[in-house]
Amino acid sequence: MKSLKRDLKKEAEALVADGTVEDYRFGSYGKHKRLEFKHKGAWHHVTYSGTPRTEFQNNYVRQGVRRKIRELAA
Repeated sequence: MKSLKRDLKKEAEALVADGTVEDYRFGSYGKHKRLEFKHKGAWHHVTYSGTPRTEFQNNYVRQGVRRKIRELAA
């Protein structure tokens, strides 16, 4: 679990560094884990699995953040 969160943190910091999102934090809603990110002054979230089923979990979360941003822009 710690390595997954560390990988997700790296991905989130990369999104902040390139200006895609303003800020991020990890949260949970019940038993669901989620990465919360700030985009254009509002907080949004993308859920992720607490136990990675594949080695591509962090890429799925990154794609989920970008997908959510595209939905907000539409």
